[in-house]
Amino acid sequence: MQSSLRVKSDIDDTLELEGMYVHLSRTAVPQILMNIIQNSVHTVDGNHYILNVLKIMLEPNGFNCIEAESGVQAIEAMSDQTIDLIITDLHMPDMSGFEFIDWVKENHPEIPITIVSAGINENLNEAQQASISKADAVIEKPFRAAELLDTIRPLT
Repeated sequence: MQSSLRVKSDIDDTLELEGMYVHLSRTAVPQILMNIIQNSVHTVDGNHYILNVLKIMLEPNGFNCIEAESGVQAIEAMSDQTIDLIITDLHMPDMSGFEFIDWVKENHPEIPITIVSAGINENLNEAQQASISKADAVIEKPFRAAELLDTIRPLT
């Protein structure tokens, strides 16, 4: 069965998705369309400020951010969310970014990972270097929005 999406506005606020009609308010239709279009990005960082910065950079550019402040929280959120991309720090409480990357690649190898972290190449042991090599992209903090967007767009 081929999926179809049709939105009528002005005359009648109707959303047709796979042959089913749903009547919605004028404000609900744009929000539903944004949710359909957006890629879900799991942002994982122990610093709440960095999570907010990532959200400010990503959401206006068509990404829906799902935030977690540790690898443990991120894994819990992944049980009931569809994730298109992960952006993670390496230095976090409860579970390091290295351990989180290893877990993701073992359990969800199809999800691309971008590391955004400071001191990426400083005093790493072999296991940590192996974890970093599993990532699809690496960005050193501090970073610019354009650098982040140019790096992750090809991954989604």
